This record gives sequence, structure tokens and C-alpha cells, in this order.
Amino acid sequence: ETFTPASNFDLIAVTVPSELTYTNILHFLKLADIPLRSKDRPGTPLILAGGIAVFNPEPLAHFIDAFFLGEAEDQFIEILRAAAEIKKPERSREKIFNLFDRHSCIYIPEKHKNSFYEKSTDYYCLGGKEKVIQTGKTLRTFKKAFPARLDNAPVPLFPPLPDTEIVQARCQVEIARGCPRSCRFCAAGFFYRPYRERTLANIQDCGLQVMRNTGFDEFNLSGLSVSDYSKSSELIETMSDTAGRLGVSLSLPSLRINTLAGEDLAALSVVRRSGLTFAIETPGERGRNIIKKDITNQEIFSTIDKVRKNGWKLVKFYFMIGLPFLENEDTEIAEFLLKIAHTFPGLKINVNINTFVPKPNTPFQWAKFILPEKAHAVLEKIQNKLAGCRRIVIRTQNPDLSYIEAFLAGGSAE
Repeated sequence: ETFTPASNFDLIAVTVPSELTYTNILHFLKLADIPLRSKDRPGTPLILAGGIAVFNPEPLAHFIDAFFLGEAEDQFIEILRAAAEIKKPERSREKIFNLFDRHSCIYIPEKHKNSFYEKSTDYYCLGGKEKVIQTGKTLRTFKKAFPARLDNAPVPLFPPLPDTEIVQARCQVEIARGCPRSCRFCAAGFFYRPYRERTLANIQDCGLQVMRNTGFDEFNLSGLSVSDYSKSSELIETMSDTAGRLGVSLSLPSLRINTLAGEDLAALSVVRRSGLTFAIETPGERGRNIIKKDITNQEIFSTIDKVRKNGWKLVKFYFMIGLPFLENEDTEIAEFLLKIAHTFPGLKINVNINTFVPKPNTPFQWAKFILPEKAHAVLEKIQNKLAGCRRIVIRTQNPDLSYIEAFLAGGSAE
């Protein structure tokens, strides 16, 4: 680091992975002695934000000068290089704005005021063609940027290493981006469209380098739906062998329970076992059909049986409460988990239960959000019903935080 004051830069770019990090941006600006509101910053630095939590940029429109929509690997680098070519004395706010405005992946609230509202002179939007036809106003669409080939997206081969104990103490390689499933609640599944895969050769090459460069004893195959990778069996077998030769444990993120083959589990069992995680979201088949997660209970129990036979003693499940059109969630979740515990004696079960948050630009964006007091009551009932089974460990996210997240996710500039 150069220890240069943040206020001396021409441009500061921040990634916004969650709505709950909005206040972190404001805190950073305050610490850097940079005015919080964009209108109070007549010169530089310009504050540019990107990431999945600006899929709806309006809540931050008064504080951020420009939003990069989409994935940064290709166009963002080109834009930065073009900005750097503007000679320092002439590198004004207006000139950088004019450069940004040539790109359909950058939204500038100052130049596109009322961008998502019909009262503007020109109608700027991320979609909404029907409204434009009705009003007869000019349409300017913003298109998210993304690399067409994931092999061209760089992998951090020398990531920063912590000097203290951390939660995610592992190295990783992103094997695919996006998801072919399009679950109706999932913002990431829509933000990272289209679905793209890194080639097996590229994954193996990058993975070997990262494992050697970091010294971590756990390697993660990263992606929204790893088991949907087109060559998943070959991938798991290859990377299990590579990791095993280095004494590294291979771990997988949340898996789709009906796509994990027996040979995949056999390959994983060669190395030191990490727990397997399954995001089934809701215990009933009707609920999973509603959210477009077509998994049957028979497939769930069949997969757990395979997991047990291949030596695993721990599985983890993700659930959500507050999903639309579902009731009696406390009873259904508790009964489902107790049935698994009874069917598979000795199996340890970790459970994460989150509150459903409607996210913009998803099919469930207008769904009703469960009030925090009701969510607390549902979670308390689940924990009480499972209190007698020590093999089931429940972790929950505070519904009060989910309430704030929902408020910000669906908010506007007003």
C-alpha cells in the first residue's frame, strides 16, 4: 500500500456484495474525510460502486457518483485505462463522467436523474419496454457487462494470506459463474446470467498454483451450483487427486442434492472429508416447486444414504422461512430434520435457517416480507421442537438484519 490519503485519488471503486454493507461505504467516506453525498463532491475522487447489491442502484444514488452494472473483468479494466489516459490537469469530474457515459454498463445518477421513473424527460431504465411503449418516451437501456469466456477471467493466484485465524481459511478457484437453474428467489442466479463454465484444464492449472502458493490445507471449488458443472464427475475426480497428493482437503460449497453422483462421493472420500452442504430451502416438495427447486424428498434421502455409505458423518442444510405461499414452516422443518436424524442414526446435522428477503430483478421481488416478530417466533418454535436432538445444531440469521436488508434491497433514491 502507498499510504496515499483516499481523498487524493481520482477514482475510488468499491464492491458491494450485500445491502448490509451500504453503511460500510458511508463509514469509509467519513473516515477518509470525503463528503458523503455526491452533490457535495464537486471534484474528485469519484466514487464508483459495483457488485450484486447494486442490481438496484437507487438506494445509493445520492452517495455514489456512478454504478458499474455487471461483472468487471473485461469492460471495467478498459474503462479505467481510458480514464488514466486523460492527462492529470484535465482529469476533471465532467471528463470522467463523459467517458463513463459512453458505456451502457455504467449508470450515472447525476446525468440520468429520475432514471427509473416516468416523470423524467428521457426514460432511462434497465428494462421496462412496456412502460416506454405506453408513454412514448425515448428509451435508453443499461446493459450489464460480463466476460463471455470464464477462462479469460483472471484467478487470484497469489491471494492475500491472513496472519490470524479466519473463518474461510481456504483457497479456491471459481469453476463456473451463474446458475442454470434460475430459482425464483435467488438474486445471484439472475445477476450472473448467462451461465458460463471454466474449462477443466484451466481449473486444474489454476487450482494447483493456488494450492502451492498459499499453503492452505483446504481447497474449495467455488460456484453457485458446482454439481451442475458439465463434467462434474471428472472435475471432482481430477481435483480430488490433485489436492490429495498435496495433502489438501477438497471442499464443495452448497450442492444441488439430486445432481451428486455416487462416483463423485467416492472420489471425494479419498481425501480428508469436509462436510457436505445441501441448500434445499424448504422441507416440502410443494414449497420447492414454488421456488423452482425441483427436488423430491426421495432424492434427498437417497443422496444422504449415499453420503453415509461413503463415510460422511456430517451434512449441512440451508433452509429459509418466510417464502411466499408457505405456512406451518416451523412444524414442517422440525419434522423433516427429525425424520432424517431417525432414519440415519449417528449422522450429525448442521442447519442454517435464514429469513427470505425479496430481491430486485427476481420473480419474487414483489413478494411479501415476513415481519421480524413473526420470524423470531417461527425460529424459536423450530429450536424448541429440536431441542431434544443433540445431533441437530441450528444456526439462524437475525430476522431484524433481514428486515433491514429487505428495506434497502427494494428501496429507491427517495
